[in-house]
Amino acid sequence: MHNLVVYSALKTLAEQIGVEAVDRRHNLLNIKFHAETRVDPARLMSIVSKTRGAQFTPAGVLLLPLDGQTAAGDILRFLTEKLSQLR
Repeated sequence: MHNLVVYSALKTLAEQIGVEAVDRRHNLLNIKFHAETRVDPARLMSIVSKTRGAQFTPAGVLLLPLDGQTAAGDILRFLTEKLSQLR
């Protein structure tokens, strides 16, 4: 139940900052932004520079390594932390 509440809040946060989609592929989160996202580029680059292995692609996708996190709750907290930094 707790993960459902966290997911709901995360979805709202993602919509507010202009995230189009979040996809998990193995140990990597792919966060795709809308073309009209309201994310401050300086904040985005700060996350990329401070997160080992993170990248921002020309296609508007933020790649974040999960560093071994596999539990749903841990991944939701990690994603919430990163997206909160972009708000």
